Amino acid sequence: MSIVKYLHINKNMYNKVNLKETFMDNNRKGNDVSSWIKRGKEIIFPERYDEWLECVKVRSVDIYHRKEIEYSLEIMEALNSGASMEEAKEIFKNQEHSNITWAMTRNIVFSFSSLGPEFWENTELGKISPETRKILELKKQENMELKEAHTSGKILKKHM
Repeated sequence: MSIVKYLHINKNMYNKVNLKETFMDNNRKGNDVSSWIKRGKEIIFPERYDEWLECVKVRSVDIYHRKEIEYSLEIMEALNSGASMEEAKEIFKNQEHSNITWAMTRNIVFSFSSLGPEFWENTELGKISPETRKILELKKQENMELKEAHTSGKILKKHM
């Protein structure tokens, strides 16, 4: 999965960003980067930890003041704690989204939550295309396989 997916910018622009330096600077200034990484690791499948770290690094230096990471974590934590999809949708609705943070939050929840595809479906405003439906179904299958692998005795996690 490409880091550019989380940036909402093109690859040429990304190559001009000194991501590592900016990320380290934000972390030193006491921003919530370490907390976001830890909170995410508590609720996502271990197979997605590296991608989560990459996502947090990229989003922590964006122009939207890192809102979509906090928004995504709020939704994922609620779903992990047993909130209904309607409750998660209400949380999403009450967050102060721009068009970009709306889309990025949905994509982050889709990518990392065990209920990400279901959340994405329930927050879609239009008709879901057959191509998108296929992507959603593949992600649901992946999540089911990861859940089964972790609940079969290898690793037990709260959200599964």
